[in-house]
Amino acid sequence: AISEVSLDSIFEDMRQQFASPARFKDLDLQVHAPSLVVRTDSTLLAEMIQNLLANAIRYTDQGSVTLKCENDGSRTWIVIEDTGVGMSDAIQERIFDDFFQAAAHGSTHRGGVGLGLGIVRRMSRMLNLPVHVDSKLGIGTRVTIELTNVVSPHASQSRVAAQNSPQPTRGGRRILLVE
Repeated sequence: AISEVSLDSIFEDMRQQFASPARFKDLDLQVHAPSLVVRTDSTLLAEMIQNLLANAIRYTDQGSVTLKCENDGSRTWIVIEDTGVGMSDAIQERIFDDFFQAAAHGSTHRGGVGLGLGIVRRMSRMLNLPVHVDSKLGIGTRVTIELTNVVSPHASQSRVAAQNSPQPTRGGRRILLVE
């Protein structure tokens, strides 16, 4: 359901969810939660970020994974950056295809079945939140989600808290996240 969503609560959930997997790989997980409200579906946006962070951690063997927001004065993005294996241009063109799995030459299989980024692409289109990838082989990857629906940098905490509280489900669609 489309509503006003506080990004800081989604970012904090991601910090809690990915702290242990990052620690297990001895990665520095940096989450910079913004005071920003957007009009979107909080569940779908959270699943997009979740899939992108899971991939960032999966394909990073050392260094860091960062979740933050950036703004150039007129546009705002959610940014997921890593110091992972990176991708060639040819692979970047295919990563959102269902069942496609990028593996650097000679690397081991890193798990998953190649559906996560295809799901991200579909949610991106549903929510009108363009996703862009910039990656350098051997250096890392930067994925951005352009926020086309920023409401305000600050919102009434009571209004945001009320809209973020669990709501009873009223029949509707279910989304299956396959890792």
